Formats: sequence, structure tokens, C-alpha cells
Amino acid sequence: MDGENASRQLKNLSDQLRKIIDENKDLHEELREGQEKLRISNAQQQKLLQELNDHKMRISGSDQQTEEFKKKIQGLLKQTESLDDEMRKGQEGLRLSTSQNAKLMQELN
Repeated sequence: MDGENASRQLKNLSDQLRKIIDENKDLHEELREGQEKLRISNAQQQKLLQELNDHKMRISGSDQQTEEFKKKIQGLLKQTESLDDEMRKGQEGLRLSTSQNAKLMQELN
């Protein structure tokens, strides 16, 4: 009977060991899958960071272009103001000239 108990215990221990080995294999597979997912996630993160940096560079370039356009627009506004002043002076000169011509015409008649 002692041999039978030892045999049963040995079988029970063997069964428990098989279960632990199977569980260990499952855990090892889960770990491997988790590591692969982490590797893929890291690759995706790097790709997204690169895209973000590319967008930042494009935005920076756009900001520079915007500043250049602002400067050009300011220059054109100054030119427009200057031309407006010249036009007003010309109109005033024309008005005065017309007024003087009318005076001269009255004096001649």
C-alpha cells in the first residue's frame, strides 16, 4: 500500500508538473505576443513622432511665408498710402488750376 501511495503521489506530482509546464508555455507565448505588440507599438510611435516633426517643420515654413507676406502687404499698403497722398495733391492742384483758369477767363471777358 505504501508503494501505491507513493505511485499515486508521484502521478499527482507529475500531473501538477505537466499543468505547470503547460501554464508556463502559455505564459511564455503571452509574453512573446506582448513583446511583439510592444515592438509594433514603438514602431508606430516613432512613425507618428516623425510625422509630427514633419508637420512642425511645415508649419514653421508656413509661418515664415506668412511673415514674408505680411511684410509685402505692409509695403504695398505704404505705397498705396503714398499714391493716395499724391492723388489728393494732384486733385487739389487741378482744383486750384481750374479755379485760376475760371478767374482768368472772367478777367478776359
